[in-house]
Amino acid sequence: MEEQKNTGDMPEVQAATPQKKELKDRKMISLIIAIVVLVVIGYFASTIQQDPYKGLTLTKEVQKDESTDHYIKNRIATEEASLAIDRASGEDPNLDMIEILAYDYNLDGDLVGAREAYEEYLEYHTINYAILANYASILTEMGDLEAAEQAYRDVIVVRKAEGYYRSLVDVMGESNEDGSRDEDIKEALEEGIETVGQTGYLLINLAQWYIEHDDCKRGIEHYEVANVVVPDDPGLQSDIAKARVECTD
Repeated sequence: MEEQKNTGDMPEVQAATPQKKELKDRKMISLIIAIVVLVVIGYFASTIQQDPYKGLTLTKEVQKDESTDHYIKNRIATEEASLAIDRASGEDPNLDMIEILAYDYNLDGDLVGAREAYEEYLEYHTINYAILANYASILTEMGDLEAAEQAYRDVIVVRKAEGYYRSLVDVMGESNEDGSRDEDIKEALEEGIETVGQTGYLLINLAQWYIEHDDCKRGIEHYEVANVVVPDDPGLQSDIAKARVECTD
């Protein structure tokens, strides 16, 4: 008896083509790269979160003898303990105590402690220009120039004074090695003159800005106004004479 063979349709198994294999490999490589990128981003985000002051100056040298050092550290410990009780009770902390704490941290040379104390203060009272100015000064000492600039701008919103415009210009100047902040500095000086008035510092520095940017006419005009406002300013006459020579050349 002849054996019957199964002639039904059977699925044919095909070997993967080189093109399909290459596509699969590419997808696997893309997946691996994506995972590596996510891990790296997560690592750096975690590092930044753990060390928000990376690259900044954290302390400064302060001249004090052993007894003064001991006294300041005891004051800080007492102030921190008092504020901890306020925080634990759910009450708003004593802002005067926080201000003293920031001052003592600064006396101790602890810039981070001073910064964080001022930041806590400003969470509750944002328009104390003296605190804002002290905070901006600490940020400048730490080398956090972007934050310091913003802090000085916040000060000027509350209190317009030549000294704060000076500090703002100085901070911008520290990050102006490539000249990218030139226009910002000019705008700050012009704003200062518009809001505070024609002071010697603002006029002289704006005159120097114009001379350095080859606008001799405006530079000398501002020098001449400065000469009326502060005729006894040391060095002003020589600055004017030098500008006239440079502009003649």
